Amino acid sequence: MDDSKKIKKKHKVIKILMTVIAVIAIIIVGGAIYFATHTQIVIDIIQKGAMVNGKPLNSYEPLYDPVNGEKENGQYLISEINYGSDYPNSFLDITYPNDDLEADRPTLFYFHGGGFLQGARTWVIHLQSAKQHI
Repeated sequence: MDDSKKIKKKHKVIKILMTVIAVIAIIIVGGAIYFATHTQIVIDIIQKGAMVNGKPLNSYEPLYDPVNGEKENGQYLISEINYGSDYPNSFLDITYPNDDLEADRPTLFYFHGGGFLQGARTWVIHLQSAKQHI
């Protein structure tokens, strides 16, 4: 084989390789754009794989054991109160500044959004400081 045939063959291999790389890059970029604009698909995959305490993330049962008593910081907690059965995770917690549950006092409602990706209503650190304002 002469040099010109070797060069042509080398160029052909490079051309095929570059085409394959371009197709793969287009598939990756296209997939990234698709999943970025159809986030529910990604969220659905995450939620199907997510488990908390051996239970699915979207459960009609409480994820944690219910609590009805004083916490270490002196606040009184009643947790995992079921307020509905139409949707999963329909549970709420009530935190009082102390064990006097009958006292009239201001009420603070905290709704944890979480974006279905991270966090939980039980991770609320800033509500611990609410005691000093009540």
